[in-house]
Amino acid sequence: MALTMKKITIILIAGIVGLLSACDSWLDVKPYDSMTEDQMYSTEQGIQKALNGLYLGLASENLYAKEMTCGTVDVLSQRFYIKSTENPYHDMVNFRYTNDDPKAIFEKIWKEAYRLIADCNNFLERVPEYKSLLTKRDYPVMMGEALAVRTYVHFDMFRLFGPVYTVENLQQPSIPYYSRVTDVPASLLTAESMMKNLIADIDTAIVWMAKDPVRTDGLGDKDGFWDYRNLRMNYYAAWALKARMLWYMGSGYESEAHQIVADLLEGKDPGTTNANNFTDIFPPVSGKNVAKDRIFFQEILFGIHNM
Repeated sequence: MALTMKKITIILIAGIVGLLSACDSWLDVKPYDSMTEDQMYSTEQGIQKALNGLYLGLASENLYAKEMTCGTVDVLSQRFYIKSTENPYHDMVNFRYTNDDPKAIFEKIWKEAYRLIADCNNFLERVPEYKSLLTKRDYPVMMGEALAVRTYVHFDMFRLFGPVYTVENLQQPSIPYYSRVTDVPASLLTAESMMKNLIADIDTAIVWMAKDPVRTDGLGDKDGFWDYRNLRMNYYAAWALKARMLWYMGSGYESEAHQIVADLLEGKDPGTTNANNFTDIFPPVSGKNVAKDRIFFQEILFGIHNM
């Protein structure tokens, strides 16, 4: 028995040594959250993860998972009656915006938004260095997505913190605009300059996404990187964002916003008026399928997934 146990012990030790030796390369692999930027952007998969990170940023509670949807924005819209003085939204719903709780919430939104804008700029600056890793279609589409996300966040920060866009307020200071990575605080742009920059950005994003697979393959319902395009800032969502911005700018821009929407609903590309597949990809939910589609998923142009 002693001899048998000794043999078993020797075999186990030898096996463990062999396993550790074989796993040297596996142990050397760095976890995703400790990868350097160069490691992240040096592979196609890493670039995809970096782009996914922008959407995870959008889905943070300080932005669209809470504060910019059913939290602060809804409270500012007076959608809630909050009686408890212990509730952090109590002062906000009573228009006491300069008190500590509202200021703390606004600061979290501001910091999270500009952190995400910086991440977008970092992506836009780093990916061109590794352009050869991506296909001729994928590279511009991914760049367009990142730029459109940056535009989206800038625009909502302008709506929340800048002056109302009117003729009287065009030269009023609004918010900082960042188009590159920097640690130097940017000056406040006027409302007019801010919106000119954002319209130019979304126009560039639309051009970059001209070959978005959503235009030929639809949304996709598998589990690949290019599937579920309505959970990403796709080509049609970018056009919708432009229409939304133009409509917000008001008189003098509303007709262009209306034309973009009319073209899409008529199955025409707003840029060329050529036929597109918009109405096939985003058909209206009918009484026949509403029971199976409670969130009207087939009508969502751009959504953010949050567990």
